[in-house]
Amino acid sequence: MIFDEAGNLYGLAQAGGKYSTGIFFRLAPGADDRWAYRVLHHFNGPRDGAYPIGQMVRDASGSLYGTGNLLGPYGYGTVFKLSPNPDGSWRFRVLYSFTGSDGAYPLGLVQDSAGNLLGTTVWGGAYGAGVVFEITP
Repeated sequence: MIFDEAGNLYGLAQAGGKYSTGIFFRLAPGADDRWAYRVLHHFNGPRDGAYPIGQMVRDASGSLYGTGNLLGPYGYGTVFKLSPNPDGSWRFRVLYSFTGSDGAYPLGLVQDSAGNLLGTTVWGGAYGAGVVFEITP
């Protein structure tokens, strides 16, 4: 989970949602010490990945990046970007879909000082034992 400047908390759930393949959600603090819950994206397995997992990272513009551990167009997981829109909605975009030969089943991200996204997969690659990857958003 990750906070923004306003105190909103963003997170991923590996299951549930409209397609039972995970969600991206926000918890917003309320004046009465209660949190308002809102689903911002339902993962749709074959199209954008499924079962989001691991650490998300946030860039200076407020966009969030994460990984879908399974599915996506090739079946081996995705790296995605969620960008806030002025109306409070969020735009979802797949940045990368793993094919198996380049890694499979990513486990989250970290961000370097240049803004590049780095992560690992648990399978795939040249020897079938996973890869370390870098993506420039």
